[in-house]
This record gives sequence, C-alpha cells and structure tokens, in this order.
Amino acid sequence: MKISHDTLDDIAGELDAGFHVYLNLDTGDYQNIIPMEGEMFHHMDKKMKEMEKEKLNEVENNWENYIVLEEMNSDEAYLVMKKFAEQIPEEKFRDKVLTILDLRKPFANFKDLVEPSKYREHWFDFKKQQYIEYVKDQLREYNVEFE
Repeated sequence: MKISHDTLDDIAGELDAGFHVYLNLDTGDYQNIIPMEGEMFHHMDKKMKEMEKEKLNEVENNWENYIVLEEMNSDEAYLVMKKFAEQIPEEKFRDKVLTILDLRKPFANFKDLVEPSKYREHWFDFKKQQYIEYVKDQLREYNVEFE
C-alpha cells in the first residue's frame, strides 16, 4: 500500500486538529475519530458522542488490519515550536520567541506572539510540514510507503 501526499496532508491536518486517525493498512482508508478521553469529546452533545462511538465501533468491528495515529505529545509539539523559532531570520523577534518558550505557559505565549506576527503563515506552513514528517515517521514503523 502507498499513501498519497494528499492523504498524508489530510491525516496531518486531522492530527493537528486533535483527532485520532485510524488507518486501514490493507486498503489505505482512514477514519478520523475524536479521542473518547479527550476534552473535545467531553464538550460534545450526546448525539455527537454517539456518532463518534459508532465510527469507532465500525472500525474496530470491520477493519482487521489498522493502526491508530495520534497527535504529537506536548514535548514533541514544544520541539516543533522551538525548531521554528530557531529559524526565524529576524534576530530580535527570534530571541523573543525563544525566551517565551522557556517561561510558564509556552504554548499560549507562543501563540499570542507568533500568530498575530508577520510570521503567522510561515508558522502554519512549518507546523503542517512537521506534522507530515511526524506522520511519515509513524508510517515507516509499519512499512507503509508514501509518495
């Protein structure tokens, strides 16, 4: 099985949005499911929760050979922010970003500083590419090929 670049891109986006992605290793089909233990699930209404449970049951009962891809953990996400900050060409802004990453609440501080800046789009592109590489690394463990 070979995963297309578009599928990698889609999976990376789903993971970044907080979903788990169940990938059928036989067909390449995938299903995004909100983690049952996550905060997003607990804020859903009863009908939406039931729909997510049905999607999970469908996968578990009908797919024989699948893997579950999960979002980056906080340490991995922190390293992505730091890697981004280190390549900012403007020294003053780069130093400011690196400094706030060492303070309390680095994720919120990073978002508050970078997202309204001229580096906003570059950050989103960078993070997306890092998520694609993250997905590729997980797929390599299962000998899944990609374009």
